[in-house]
Amino acid sequence: MAVPDPATDAEAAATADDVRHHCGDLVDWKLSAILAVGPTVRDLAAAVGWASGQDELGEAGAPLAGPAAQVYDILLSDEDYEERE
Repeated sequence: MAVPDPATDAEAAATADDVRHHCGDLVDWKLSAILAVGPTVRDLAAAVGWASGQDELGEAGAPLAGPAAQVYDILLSDEDYEERE
């Protein structure tokens, strides 16, 4: 059995299980929206770090961008958003 490589796994496309693991229980539309962005596991970890206030500039010393920024926006979005559309 191969030993998983954390560096490679972090760059793998996130699955619904990955999203639940990193983000906790989410309403269905948030889970779907996050998966639609196509984040990596690393993107999820960065977005959750920002959302929890643990990471202001990330490992690279720069603000969030790309899928990580989109996931962050979804995590902080209003849960009633879907009902208003």
